[in-house]
Amino acid sequence: MNVKLAKFISTLGNPIILGLLFGAFVQYSNTEPDAYKHLPLLFAVLVLIPISAFVGLNVHRKRYTNLDVSDQKQRNSLYVFAIFCFVLMASFMVIKGYPLKALLLIFAFCIQLILSFLINQSVKVSMHTSFNFLFAYLCFPLNLWVAVGVFLFGFINLWSRVVLGRHKVIEVQYGFILGNFVGVIYLVLFHYFVR
Repeated sequence: MNVKLAKFISTLGNPIILGLLFGAFVQYSNTEPDAYKHLPLLFAVLVLIPISAFVGLNVHRKRYTNLDVSDQKQRNSLYVFAIFCFVLMASFMVIKGYPLKALLLIFAFCIQLILSFLINQSVKVSMHTSFNFLFAYLCFPLNLWVAVGVFLFGFINLWSRVVLGRHKVIEVQYGFILGNFVGVIYLVLFHYFVR
């Protein structure tokens, strides 16, 4: 029972799934639609689809052991590719004149990935955990209750990664610390430069 539940939670807590849900939430809950105009579509086309295809292709070619990219060394190329995708998206957004409010979201993702890459050189960080907590902070300016719900789900997601044996406790602890660290930076920047 625990393993089946953990698999379901882990699937729902996958950073790509959370990214899609977050994009839909931003698009449909925002009172300023122009601030995030087409952001979920842009996010899907420039980030989520390319990263999903990159991982799938590397699994197919046997360069990655699994879709979670559980091997610490294999993750390095995933981080580099993901950072490239987010920098490409940020560049497009700057050229198209997206407001700072939207650019801060992409900045948070870039910082999270760069720090994950650096930490990954010594400890494999749980991306499920770190991104789950980051998404909670990103939801905070939009809806406090959704943010609290996502934050609480982060603990369940963290549990699922350990139960499934995808991560050691130290790896989800690093994910928890990283997601909260970048999330707090995001909220401070949002408070000082957007509000």
